[in-house]
Amino acid sequence: MNLVGKIFVVLIFILSLVLMSLTLTVYVTHTNWRLVADNEDTSQGVPKGYKQQLEAANAENEELRVQNDELKEQIDTELENRRKALTALENTLATQKEELAKLQEEIDKSRESIRTSIANVKASQDRANQLTEENTSIRDQVAKLVLERDKEVKKNVELTDKLNEVQREIGDLQKRSESLASELAAAKQVMSYLNIKPDVQYYASMSAPAGLMGRVLAVNTDRKMVEISVGSDDGVREGHQFDVQTADGSGYVGRVKVAEVHPDRAVCNNVTGYDNGVYAPGNRVIPVKAGTEAGRR
Repeated sequence: MNLVGKIFVVLIFILSLVLMSLTLTVYVTHTNWRLVADNEDTSQGVPKGYKQQLEAANAENEELRVQNDELKEQIDTELENRRKALTALENTLATQKEELAKLQEEIDKSRESIRTSIANVKASQDRANQLTEENTSIRDQVAKLVLERDKEVKKNVELTDKLNEVQREIGDLQKRSESLASELAAAKQVMSYLNIKPDVQYYASMSAPAGLMGRVLAVNTDRKMVEISVGSDDGVREGHQFDVQTADGSGYVGRVKVAEVHPDRAVCNNVTGYDNGVYAPGNRVIPVKAGTEAGRR
């Protein structure tokens, strides 16, 4: 078989496939026009025929025509009733227009009367406002007077309280003065009995008892304070001064002044200008004679 024969065979095969496709398409799309035109049985999935549909449409059209005639009769009756009602309403409207005109006339008269009343009320309101302003001014003046009176009353009360307090204080001071006078008299008797002079400077200028010797117990380097082993039981008083020596008495360290006295010890402050060393526990302290200014040793 040559090439041309092979080509014809392929073409015949292709045309056969096309013809088969057309045949299947025609079969699938085939319509039974008799069933389409006249079919009463819809159980096979085929709708009713055009004849049955036309009969049903005619029956429905006839029913609608009957309903339309009935509706026309109802509309005509309704229109007649509405015409009658409209005529009645027009008559009523004419009557109400007449009544409205009368009412409008009465309203105009009432408005004029109201205008007159408003003018009278406005005049009365102006007068009332004037009286209110005068009343407010009077109230303000009265309030100021009441406030000033309250301030004066409060001031009087405060002064009275202060006077009573001062009188109480005076009474307390008088009692305290009498008590102090009694205590002073008793103290004078004791001082006279003990042969003590009532002169602080006299005793402050006196030095500690001669021959007294003590030791440094503690040192506060930051505050330059020392604590010594002699106190009021040894005749030490505030203001007494002591020279501080080394433990064996061979060297001079400085001078301190008594600031606080206890029975068996005393707290002293450093006296500037006499520093010759560092205070240490165990340093010896001896009293400075009154009236003398010993230099550094």
